[in-house]
Amino acid sequence: MSAELSRRVEELSELINFMYFYKTHIQYFQSSVIRIIRQFLKEQPDTALKFIVKCSEYCNNYDFPDAWARSVKENRLISVKVSEILLDFGNRIGRSDTETQLRYTEYYIAEIRKHMIIAEEKERDNKKLYIILGISAGLLSAIMII
Repeated sequence: MSAELSRRVEELSELINFMYFYKTHIQYFQSSVIRIIRQFLKEQPDTALKFIVKCSEYCNNYDFPDAWARSVKENRLISVKVSEILLDFGNRIGRSDTETQLRYTEYYIAEIRKHMIIAEEKERDNKKLYIILGISAGLLSAIMII
C-alpha cells in the first residue's frame, strides 16, 4: 500500500512537470501536441508516466484525442478522478488558440496538484501507521519476554 502511494505521488508530480513542459512548448514553440509528447519522452526517457509512452505509440495509429483516451484508460495507477481530469485535458489541448490552451493547462495543473497533496498526506499517514505498528510490536515483544 505504501509503495503504491509513493508511486502515485511520483506519477502526479511528474504529471505536473509534463503539464508545465506542455505549457512552455505551446507558449514559446507552438508545437503540436504529438510533437510535445515525443519531445518530453526524448528528454525524460525514464518517465513514470507510462500512459504518455503508450499515447505516443498509439499516435502512430490513432488521432491524438483517441490515443490519449486509450492510454489514460489503460493506466491502472491513476485514480478514477485523476483519469477524468486527464481525459478532459486531452479533449481540450491542441484544439484552441495558444492563450486558451495556456489557461486550460494552468487549471489542470491546479487540479492535479490538489490530488497530489491528498496523496502525499495519505502517504505520510501510512508511514506514521507503520512506525506506530512497529513500535507497538516491539513493546509487546518486550512485555512478553519479561
